[in-house]
Amino acid sequence: MDNKEDTSFHRVLVTKEIRKGVNAVKLMLGIMEDGEITISTL
Repeated sequence: MDNKEDTSFHRVLVTKEIRKGVNAVKLMLGIMEDGEITISTL
């Protein structure tokens, strides 16, 4: 069986999830820097 396509597809999904996580962290850090809103959910 050749699952090369599955592997690359999975890698794309993982990359998207990582980008989402990075954006979420940037957003939380940005909010934290403002000092008005604290992170309530992690």
